[in-house]
Amino acid sequence: MEFTLISQDEFRRCVGVVGTQPEHSYWTLTPYLGGLIKEFWNGSDWIESASEQEISLFNKIIVPDTISRMGLKIQLLLNGITIDDIIETINSIPSYMFPEQQKQIAIIKFQEAAYFDRYNADLQLIATLMGLTQEDLDTMFINGNNIT
Repeated sequence: MEFTLISQDEFRRCVGVVGTQPEHSYWTLTPYLGGLIKEFWNGSDWIESASEQEISLFNKIIVPDTISRMGLKIQLLLNGITIDDIIETINSIPSYMFPEQQKQIAIIKFQEAAYFDRYNADLQLIATLMGLTQEDLDTMFINGNNIT
Protein backbone atom coordinates (compact mmCIF):
# COMPACT_ATOMS: atom_id res chain seq x y z
CA MET A 1 0.00 0.00 0.00
CA GLU A 2 1.27 3.50 -0.84
CA PHE A 3 0.52 6.66 1.10
CA THR A 4 0.63 10.01 -0.71
CA LEU A 5 2.04 12.73 1.52
CA ILE A 6 0.44 16.19 1.60
CA SER A 7 2.36 19.35 2.48
CA GLN A 8 1.50 20.78 5.88
CA ASP A 9 1.16 24.35 4.64
CA GLU A 10 -1.82 26.14 3.08
CA PHE A 11 -0.85 24.92 -0.42
CA ARG A 12 -1.57 21.25 0.42
CA ARG A 13 0.59 19.89 -2.42
CA CYS A 14 1.83 16.39 -3.04
CA VAL A 15 5.26 16.02 -1.45
CA GLY A 16 5.92 12.35 -2.03
CA VAL A 17 4.86 8.75 -1.56
CA VAL A 18 5.83 6.33 1.19
CA GLY A 19 5.18 2.64 1.73
CA THR A 20 4.32 2.82 5.42
CA GLN A 21 1.51 4.73 7.04
CA PRO A 22 2.78 8.05 8.42
CA GLU A 23 2.18 8.90 12.06
CA HIS A 24 0.86 12.37 11.13
CA SER A 25 -2.45 13.07 9.38
CA TYR A 26 -1.08 14.73 6.23
CA TRP A 27 -1.50 11.79 3.86
CA THR A 28 -4.09 10.12 1.65
CA LEU A 29 -4.57 6.78 -0.07
CA THR A 30 -5.70 8.67 -3.18
CA PRO A 31 -2.57 8.78 -5.34
CA TYR A 32 -1.53 11.96 -7.10
CA LEU A 33 -1.16 10.83 -10.72
CA GLY A 34 0.24 14.06 -12.11
CA GLY A 35 -1.19 16.10 -14.96
CA LEU A 36 -1.97 19.15 -12.83
CA ILE A 37 0.08 22.32 -12.94
CA LYS A 38 -0.54 23.23 -9.31
CA GLU A 39 -2.13 20.29 -7.52
CA PHE A 40 -4.14 20.87 -4.33
CA TRP A 41 -5.63 18.31 -1.94
CA ASN A 42 -9.17 19.46 -1.11
CA GLY A 43 -9.77 16.72 1.45
CA SER A 44 -11.18 14.15 -0.95
CA ASP A 45 -9.43 14.59 -4.30
CA TRP A 46 -6.49 16.21 -6.10
CA ILE A 47 -7.68 19.32 -7.95
CA GLU A 48 -6.09 22.01 -10.10
CA SER A 49 -5.42 25.22 -8.17
CA ALA A 50 -3.52 27.14 -10.85
CA SER A 51 -5.13 30.28 -12.20
CA GLU A 52 -6.13 30.57 -15.87
CA GLN A 53 -3.10 32.82 -16.38
CA GLU A 54 -0.75 30.26 -14.79
CA ILE A 55 -2.23 27.50 -16.94
CA SER A 56 -1.91 29.60 -20.09
CA LEU A 57 1.70 30.47 -19.28
CA PHE A 58 2.51 26.82 -18.53
CA ASN A 59 0.99 25.65 -21.82
CA LYS A 60 2.68 28.31 -23.93
CA ILE A 61 5.13 26.76 -26.34
CA ILE A 62 8.60 28.19 -25.96
CA VAL A 63 10.07 29.42 -29.23
CA PRO A 64 13.74 28.42 -29.56
CA ASP A 65 16.25 31.25 -29.94
CA THR A 66 18.12 29.45 -32.71
CA ILE A 67 17.51 27.04 -35.57
CA SER A 68 20.02 24.97 -37.52
CA ARG A 69 20.66 25.76 -41.17
CA MET A 70 19.12 22.42 -42.12
CA GLY A 71 16.05 23.05 -39.94
CA LEU A 72 15.49 26.51 -41.40
CA LYS A 73 15.95 25.42 -45.00
CA ILE A 74 13.55 22.51 -44.58
CA GLN A 75 10.97 24.77 -42.95
CA LEU A 76 11.33 27.32 -45.74
CA LEU A 77 10.84 24.58 -48.34
CA LEU A 78 7.77 23.25 -46.50
CA ASN A 79 6.40 26.81 -46.67
CA GLY A 80 6.96 27.01 -50.41
CA ILE A 81 10.11 29.16 -50.20
CA THR A 82 13.20 27.99 -52.08
CA ILE A 83 16.82 28.95 -51.53
CA ASP A 84 16.68 30.83 -54.84
CA ASP A 85 13.66 32.79 -53.53
CA ILE A 86 15.70 33.91 -50.52
CA ILE A 87 18.66 34.97 -52.63
CA GLU A 88 16.38 36.84 -55.07
CA THR A 89 14.72 38.60 -52.16
CA ILE A 90 18.06 39.66 -50.69
CA ASN A 91 19.21 40.95 -54.08
CA SER A 92 15.95 42.85 -54.57
CA ILE A 93 16.44 45.00 -51.48
CA PRO A 94 17.18 48.58 -52.58
CA SER A 95 20.86 49.50 -52.22
CA TYR A 96 20.04 52.53 -50.06
CA MET A 97 18.55 50.11 -47.49
CA PHE A 98 21.04 47.29 -47.91
CA PRO A 99 24.33 48.11 -49.72
CA GLU A 100 25.62 45.56 -52.25
CA GLN A 101 28.37 44.35 -49.94
CA GLN A 102 25.79 43.76 -47.16
CA LYS A 103 23.66 41.77 -49.61
CA GLN A 104 26.59 39.49 -50.41
CA ILE A 105 27.36 39.07 -46.71
CA ALA A 106 23.69 38.22 -46.04
CA ILE A 107 23.75 35.60 -48.81
CA ILE A 108 26.96 34.07 -47.42
CA LYS A 109 25.46 34.00 -43.93
CA PHE A 110 22.31 32.34 -45.25
CA GLN A 111 24.27 29.73 -47.17
CA GLU A 112 27.00 29.05 -44.60
CA ALA A 113 25.73 29.78 -41.08
CA ALA A 114 25.45 26.71 -38.88
CA TYR A 115 22.62 28.33 -36.89
CA PHE A 116 20.27 31.27 -37.27
CA ASP A 117 19.22 33.55 -34.42
CA ARG A 118 15.45 34.08 -34.15
CA TYR A 119 15.72 37.85 -33.66
CA ASN A 120 18.58 38.63 -36.04
CA ALA A 121 17.88 41.91 -37.86
CA ASP A 122 18.77 40.52 -41.30
CA LEU A 123 16.52 37.50 -40.77
CA GLN A 124 13.69 39.78 -39.66
CA LEU A 125 14.06 41.99 -42.73
CA ILE A 126 14.17 39.09 -45.19
CA ALA A 127 11.24 37.34 -43.50
CA THR A 128 9.17 40.52 -43.74
CA LEU A 129 10.04 40.93 -47.41
CA MET A 130 9.07 37.27 -47.99
CA GLY A 131 5.67 37.98 -46.43
CA LEU A 132 6.33 35.90 -43.31
CA THR A 133 4.76 36.99 -40.03
CA GLN A 134 6.33 36.71 -36.58
CA GLU A 135 3.98 33.80 -35.95
CA ASP A 136 5.25 32.13 -39.13
CA LEU A 137 8.82 32.50 -37.89
CA ASP A 138 7.89 31.17 -34.45
CA THR A 139 6.30 28.10 -36.04
CA MET A 140 9.31 27.55 -38.30
CA PHE A 141 11.74 27.77 -35.36
CA ILE A 142 9.62 25.41 -33.26
CA ASN A 143 9.11 22.86 -36.03
CA GLY A 144 12.65 23.22 -37.37
CA ASN A 145 14.06 22.30 -33.97
CA ASN A 146 12.04 19.09 -33.98
CA ILE A 147 13.59 17.76 -37.20
CA THR A 148 15.90 14.81 -36.66
